[in-house]
Amino acid sequence: MLVYHLAGRYNTLLDKYRDKVSGWTTEKELWHQVRQAFIAEGPVLLKETGQTEPPFNPVLGLQHRGVHAFRYIEDLREEARLNPTEDGFVLWLKRGLGLPDTFDVNNSSLPTRLRTTLGHELGHTFFFDTSCRPPKPFVSYLNSLERRHSFNEEWWCMDFARAFLIPEFWVAEHMKRTQFPSLELASQIKDQLIVSWDVLLRRFLWDLKFWTACVIFRVDTLRQQLTGLWKTDEFKKWSFNRWLEFEGMRLITQDSEHHIDGGETMVEISTSKGEHFQLRLLRTSTPNVLMGAICTSFQSTIGSLAARH
Repeated sequence: MLVYHLAGRYNTLLDKYRDKVSGWTTEKELWHQVRQAFIAEGPVLLKETGQTEPPFNPVLGLQHRGVHAFRYIEDLREEARLNPTEDGFVLWLKRGLGLPDTFDVNNSSLPTRLRTTLGHELGHTFFFDTSCRPPKPFVSYLNSLERRHSFNEEWWCMDFARAFLIPEFWVAEHMKRTQFPSLELASQIKDQLIVSWDVLLRRFLWDLKFWTACVIFRVDTLRQQLTGLWKTDEFKKWSFNRWLEFEGMRLITQDSEHHIDGGETMVEISTSKGEHFQLRLLRTSTPNVLMGAICTSFQSTIGSLAARH
């Protein structure tokens, strides 16, 4: 029997994945299993649409799920909205935001931001009963305030987008689980998949844990401002912001002014606490913006590092 908090509005969603969940003893465990079953729809959909190599096209998935039209709306509040119709769905997209005014739905090489948005909306289609017309929503939203241990639907759909755009079966086939290889390799994979740095690093570092023992960051050297940060578990307790404020930004700025000419640079650094790392930097196509990585090949160093912070 479902606990009281999951009754009513959530029953349909749970019934959909009932055969995928088992052995749960808490609400948190149950919803983790439901979330995993939902994300597993991504690779199934890729196979159903015949997609085995990147870039993986979310438009094909949307069409397979019943989206029959794409329309740009001038005053749309959100970036995109899925609208049920008698024919399936119409996907509204907000005009602007750096998105093209029109796009070829058969073109897999769509802009990165648009691909992420489309992958996200593709996830939303699984929260509808598509056997009826118009499709009927299972839930209006998943409220994290009402269900303290679960993510809301929006976060689930971002998880889905990453799993669709970077499917685990492709990653497992083409690379090995390892310590972070290099920023140049990561950039090449990002371009091959046509995804953002954020989507790539969340997927490889956090979802799949294929790359380990690193802190990846993005900085605006002109403003001297951190604009992105992704840590693996080994560095979880290490205070990157403190290092950046007192030591890192100076090193990054100096190195970017004298050594970075288009490729990745790597220097050995030591912190004020005597910790030794590799600092890697790579210039991006955006002016004054660098990607950086702090890595170490010594697991014992990371262990002692985490214990000290």
